[in-house]
Amino acid sequence: MALRIHRVAPVMEVATEMTDFKLTPLDPNNADALRAEARRVLAHHEGSVSLAGIESTVEVIRDKWGVPHIYAETVSDLFFAQGFVHAQDRFWQMEVRRRLESGRLAEAFGPGAVEQDKFTRAIGLKRGVDTVYEQLTGDFKLAVDSYTAGVNAWLASHAERLPIEFSLSFHTPEPWQPTDVIGRGIAYNQAGVWPNKLIRARLLARLGRERAEEADPLDPPIPFELADGLDLSWIGKEAAYGHYRFFGYPDRVLHSSYIGSNSWTVDSMASATGAPLHCSDPHMAVGHPSNWYEIHLCGAGFDVIGGSAPGTPGVIIGHNADVAWGLTNASANIQDVFVEEFQSDNPLQYRVGDSWEQAELEVHSIPVRGSEPVELEVRITRHGPVVYSSEDARFGLAVAWTGLMDDGPPSMFLTMLDLNRAKDVDEFHEIVKGWNSPAMNFVFAGRDGRIRRVSASRYPLRQKGTGILPLPGWDTDYDWAGLAGPDAMPQELGKRNHVILSANEKTTTDTSPVQTSSEWDPGFRANRIRAFLAERRKLTVDDMAELQCDVTSLPARELVPQLLALTPASDEEQIAHDILSGWDYKLAAESPAAAVYETTLRRCFFLLFREKLGDDLFANYLENSRAPVIALLNLLSAPDSYWFGNDPIAGKESMLRQALREGVIECTEKMGADPSEWRWGRLHTMYLAHGASRSKALKELFNIGPFEMPGDIHTVNNTGASFRFGHRQVACASYRQIVDMADFDNSRMVHIQGQSGQPESPHFSDLAQLYSQGQYHPMLFSREAIESNEESRLHLNPS
Repeated sequence: MALRIHRVAPVMEVATEMTDFKLTPLDPNNADALRAEARRVLAHHEGSVSLAGIESTVEVIRDKWGVPHIYAETVSDLFFAQGFVHAQDRFWQMEVRRRLESGRLAEAFGPGAVEQDKFTRAIGLKRGVDTVYEQLTGDFKLAVDSYTAGVNAWLASHAERLPIEFSLSFHTPEPWQPTDVIGRGIAYNQAGVWPNKLIRARLLARLGRERAEEADPLDPPIPFELADGLDLSWIGKEAAYGHYRFFGYPDRVLHSSYIGSNSWTVDSMASATGAPLHCSDPHMAVGHPSNWYEIHLCGAGFDVIGGSAPGTPGVIIGHNADVAWGLTNASANIQDVFVEEFQSDNPLQYRVGDSWEQAELEVHSIPVRGSEPVELEVRITRHGPVVYSSEDARFGLAVAWTGLMDDGPPSMFLTMLDLNRAKDVDEFHEIVKGWNSPAMNFVFAGRDGRIRRVSASRYPLRQKGTGILPLPGWDTDYDWAGLAGPDAMPQELGKRNHVILSANEKTTTDTSPVQTSSEWDPGFRANRIRAFLAERRKLTVDDMAELQCDVTSLPARELVPQLLALTPASDEEQIAHDILSGWDYKLAAESPAAAVYETTLRRCFFLLFREKLGDDLFANYLENSRAPVIALLNLLSAPDSYWFGNDPIAGKESMLRQALREGVIECTEKMGADPSEWRWGRLHTMYLAHGASRSKALKELFNIGPFEMPGDIHTVNNTGASFRFGHRQVACASYRQIVDMADFDNSRMVHIQGQSGQPESPHFSDLAQLYSQGQYHPMLFSREAIESNEESRLHLNPS
């Protein structure tokens, strides 16, 4: 087989007129000058602007919460306007994201971003998108081209009024290309599970099979067995560094699994309105700016409102005139890690059975600001790109992922545009069958009262093994035998109790055609949602809001009675006993009991797992939101000598007592000696920190918070912290919506920050105030309601 070398160009060349940009030098320590410049470059949301590229006048009405309602006559004008409006409020965010996804951060920000660029290029988030773009037709191509043109129309008209971050970084943007709109970034964000397999292999090597399975319980249980002849000793803890750097985690945070979500719907029989109520709140890492931008697109067959992603056309979660929908991560095992063996004298020849095949070689030249370009060679085998290699290049880890398969679109928005204008649940369901990646649970409801859930993806058909551990790439028995189609999608078409929900819990049964996963969420959120909905009759929008903000802890209901069963034997234990007695298990921000529970829970993890795993592995393990809690509760219910010592019952009691004492000591050290002053919110805060806030003046300009927050990662209101580093919130329900299908104007939504990414805008942080207090703003849909709450109106006119 001939060697194929693909030299990857740094950027696709497209002729686009663009004015030279003028950036204002800024002193990062001059607060007055910074605010003056931030005000000067604010987006104009009123009046008229003439633009080349649109066919007729487009109207953009922004309501009191900064949500743009776009009215256009053609598909082209509608998405041109969405691109323009996204750029008005979030262009800096869009610029960083496109550079992240294309592996071009270092070109703008210097050597510190090289490792992120290397991984992005290796995993291939933009691999083949030029071909995908060339194959687009109809409204898909029209949407991509028009959206790109709208972004560039804004960019061309703002040569002297770019967002303040451009002056701070002295970075000038390039025109947008259609391929900037197409990519796998969002899909990979929701699908990156392959590092879990490396951690599991390390658990196996450290603990042995039985104990590793106890530390990382799977459902259904699967034996932790490496394939014969597979040696993983060359794989270090740094094997997944690129993955975590892609997400922006610092080096010390090596693993995170805070992606989740809740979505549920009740039909017309369970609703007080006589029509379905639909709720959704996707869980993501706390980000600044917000991952979401609320928008309403109206015209040319579209009438859809909800959360969009800046840089992408359409609406991802929301409702149109006929269907409401939400998304949760399906926790699907759609990535495998194959260990490839290469020839020692030819690192491009890799073993397949008893023969050798030639890997494809991609050669990248990564531009680096202020430094020489960095060369990167990416080997691509039949399984996928090699993302980590041994020091001598003899072995490599290749990631197989359904999102990299050639027979599907790499960007989920292509399907979203059709979903945005589905006319009923049947049409919506049919469109979902074409969904590729990431694997998502669609929970949706129609105005006719029908409700459904579909776990949509294409799932690997594994000939041998389950993929929970790395696999031998040379053994063809472990190859995928293709992908399962729509018939394998777990689904639910309605229930006798008139409720459908999804909270990342298990969706398959023993009779499912494909076992799509074994790494489900433990089910605490799902069980709490199910119980809450079963307790109420004729549910209302207020009930839905209460449930989305619910902070009842089901793990606390299991752990705290065991703590209270201990007769206090120290002052600290007595204080904890007094505080926890009679607690309602709600992790309210003002609750001292919640503070004692959370500090004690965290100490349990350290006392039970740290010594057994060793510091490095324990650090990785503890960042997994799923395994430690369920493993702890399982082991407490059946203590044995390995985990608790020769006398397991006494060892368990000793561990719980020590955890209680250390938890109370932590509360005392951080909140004072008076327990009446303790509250969970003092330890558990949400702080929105901007990446540009490197000085005191910039922090005051950009950063938002901190806010005292309730809940934790296992409450319906997901406010997850890093168990490893403390209690500061790192995960959130990034966007919330409640859709009243009897009266769309009675619907509600909110996200964590504000619509604008510009710090002097009144909509920079106004939603953060609502969000932190568990409040919402109206999700206005009718023209009458929108105009009654109008804040500004902008006309985009043909030039």
